[in-house]
Amino acid sequence: MAANRSRFIDHLSAEIAKLPRDPYLRVAVDGRDGSGKTTFADQLATALLGRGQAVIRATIDDFHHPSAIRYSRGKDNGSYRRGVFDLFADSPHLQPLEKAVTGSILLIDGIFLHRPELIRWWNYSIWLEVKPEVSFSRMKIRDGIASADPMARTNIRYHQGQQIYIDEVRPQQQATRVVDNDDFAFPKILA
Repeated sequence: MAANRSRFIDHLSAEIAKLPRDPYLRVAVDGRDGSGKTTFADQLATALLGRGQAVIRATIDDFHHPSAIRYSRGKDNGSYRRGVFDLFADSPHLQPLEKAVTGSILLIDGIFLHRPELIRWWNYSIWLEVKPEVSFSRMKIRDGIASADPMARTNIRYHQGQQIYIDEVRPQQQATRVVDNDDFAFPKILA
């Protein structure tokens, strides 16, 4: 990890490690597809573990409905599952039930995490701000999508869906921290 990014992640992990747990801390990392959410959350988890924090790492991708449902429409007890669905196999995959250690930090990444029905669950949240052309360029490399153009026929559904979310939910205004992640080596806090 580049030195600047490492210092940045370490700074955020120090901030998060100081937050109170009641009895757990729930941290969300949200952003457009391709904004770097998973990598950012993985690096943050590593930094928190390095500080001696108990971390439960999860991704919203492991809680998807099957594609037939996804495409048809275009509490606190310390028990959890790391996932219930395998996105790549497009089939249910119920992870075992686990019990969180008191003081654990749930660090979850995924899109749409600032939606009204979810926002109340996060004690701390991060919005990764990237331009659409940056996110689709990253997805072209990561996922092998046909085009890095957000307006391409194969991308427009995702681009428009994410833009509706940004316009209606305004995650930048709801997040604890907004991070400019356009330049992967030099992330910076915007708000």
